[in-house]
Amino acid sequence: MTNITEKPVPLSQALEASETFGSIFEAMMRAGPELSLKTIAALQANTEAHFSHFLALIEAKSPLQAMELQWRFLHKLVDVNVEHIRKFQALTSEAVADVSSPTTPSRRY
Repeated sequence: MTNITEKPVPLSQALEASETFGSIFEAMMRAGPELSLKTIAALQANTEAHFSHFLALIEAKSPLQAMELQWRFLHKLVDVNVEHIRKFQALTSEAVADVSSPTTPSRRY
């Protein structure tokens, strides 16, 4: 239920909030495509690595060789995923810095 005694928001504050939201939205739109491309590249690399690993497991001559392949693959997978996480963290940190940096309004109403 709306309280009738509340004061309306001044127009200047509403415009300032609108400009702030607009700059945040624009910064996220700039960062979005790059994050999407990095995500697609990471997924593609992971898929190719898994497929190659599967083929190597099929060609294993003994259970011991299969276990060794599995352990090497898991170690490599962890290293690759840590690197992907670092790249994504850098990109998102840049986007957050871009959003949180003080901006000057590009237009006045």
